[in-house]
Amino acid sequence: MVTDIEDRKRVEEALRRSEHCLAEAQRLSHTGSFGWNVSTGVHFWSDETFRIFEFDPSSSLRYQ
Repeated sequence: MVTDIEDRKRVEEALRRSEHCLAEAQRLSHTGSFGWNVSTGVHFWSDETFRIFEFDPSSSLRYQ
């Protein structure tokens, strides 16, 4: 059980590092990313995508 917890912590830290690297690369290259879960209708935008389109990341986006 302790090994499971340690493995999970390692995986979570690796994910945080990966997300940080992606965000930094998008910032430096002035590119963004977005996603759309078709089954739920939820859209996901990276921070850089919000910046490119000059939207406040804390605002809710409405799609029509």
